Amino acid sequence: MPIIMYSGNLTKELGQKDVDLGATAVLDKPYDFSNLSTLVAQTLEST
Repeated sequence: MPIIMYSGNLTKELGQKDVDLGATAVLDKPYDFSNLSTLVAQTLEST
């Protein structure tokens, strides 16, 4: 199951830990809607 994390307090280390624990991707606030849309589309295509 794809998991996209969304964080308001993201560091490089925490982002890597999220991915290591199974997150498909990690976004930081504020996110760009076009990046989110592309990420969701790519994630759905790969499942």
